Amino acid sequence: MHTLCAVDVATSWVELQALWGKGHSRVAAGVQAVRERLPVPRVGLDSDNGSEFINRVLYYYCWREGITFTRGRAWKKNDSALVEQKNGAVVRHLVGYDRFTSKPALAQLARVYALARLHVNFFQPVEKLVTKHRVGARVHRVFDRAQTPYQRVCAAGVLSPPRPFSTTASMTRSNQGTWFSWINPAGQIAGGYIDAGDGAHGFLRTRDGTIVTFDVPGSVRTYVFGINPVGQIVGAYIVGTYNAAHGFVRNPDGTIVTFDVPGSVFTWVSDINPAGQIVGFYVDAGGVAHGFVSSRH
Repeated sequence: MHTLCAVDVATSWVELQALWGKGHSRVAAGVQAVRERLPVPRVGLDSDNGSEFINRVLYYYCWREGITFTRGRAWKKNDSALVEQKNGAVVRHLVGYDRFTSKPALAQLARVYALARLHVNFFQPVEKLVTKHRVGARVHRVFDRAQTPYQRVCAAGVLSPPRPFSTTASMTRSNQGTWFSWINPAGQIAGGYIDAGDGAHGFLRTRDGTIVTFDVPGSVRTYVFGINPVGQIVGAYIVGTYNAAHGFVRNPDGTIVTFDVPGSVFTWVSDINPAGQIVGFYVDAGGVAHGFVSSRH
């Protein structure tokens, strides 16, 4: 299993695609899947020199779609510096260095990347280098104001009229958006929304249209990621800093149970099954990410 990481140079927008192997056709299909999710048209593709990219399948794909295809220089890893940085800060931080070789793992990895895409592009501000000059042994760097990739896309003025609506409907923090995470067989929809003060909250919408909002007590942001057939909702919440997250389970009676994986500094919950088992990942004190399965709460 492999990860295709794509970064837009102008806005720092990140797309991650889980691949079942590095075959030419699979990589080309992954490139197309990334292209369909991008909020702006793709006009160019710059890759490294791996044979998964330098082949006729991808070359003719780009030629047919009118995409300028370029590659980095041989033995110049810094030509792909933006991608290498996101491979460490996003992919390795979330997934770690373990090898996954099963179709269920591929499906779960795709689910993790779908959630990470929203978090990175809509909630993580990025500084971009403006100027750099050397004074003796010191290098003085000047960065612009930190903005999320979504804010940079909006500021660039390149979105066509339908795009802001579809992108904002996915998840946005800049104009108080509403998103749903899952719907169960009973027709209950679990999701979240951003208020005017930029706070994140959870909600449950029943089949008859009734909406119940909720927050984990003491949290500044509550994120909802799943609901099972009996109506148990799971997610993560933030108390003070984005560097420390915790998991929670909201039961059908409205009670909320919070938890952390023992020894973790960051706990992120992804989903819950009909039996009440919870899956997610956590980061230990050494900064290494691990997966977990928790029994019923």
